[in-house]
Amino acid sequence: MVKKETLSRLRWHAGIEDLDIEGLSSVSTCTWPGNNAPISALEAAVSDFIRTLSSLNHELNGEVPSETIGGDENIPRVLVYAVTEVIRMLREYQEQTQDSETFQALGWAVWRAETAWSWVLDGDIDDIEEDLESARF
Repeated sequence: MVKKETLSRLRWHAGIEDLDIEGLSSVSTCTWPGNNAPISALEAAVSDFIRTLSSLNHELNGEVPSETIGGDENIPRVLVYAVTEVIRMLREYQEQTQDSETFQALGWAVWRAETAWSWVLDGDIDDIEEDLESARF
């Protein structure tokens, strides 16, 4: 079952819920046109988003997802919307960047977000953060 805190944090990253999280910006804040957030702030936001997806993975698919058959088949639409909105924001932000180093960093961020979400839906990855790091190219 999806915890309220997990859903709220994903919605916060998508810019559709307000949370006061000291020292961290949401993905939506970092990618908002004209904010010009440093890439380090965006990387921290994406890492938090991935960490939240990792928590969601266990909420939906059990303590050891690879050993769970079925998992929770009921994923709230608002959660799906929040995740896909974050991925859309990252893609659009990448398309608008002129700097090649930032473009590459955003490509990595988009890949991580999309892959983590796919792995949550698949329900067969035990440690999303660890597996993403080992896949770093």
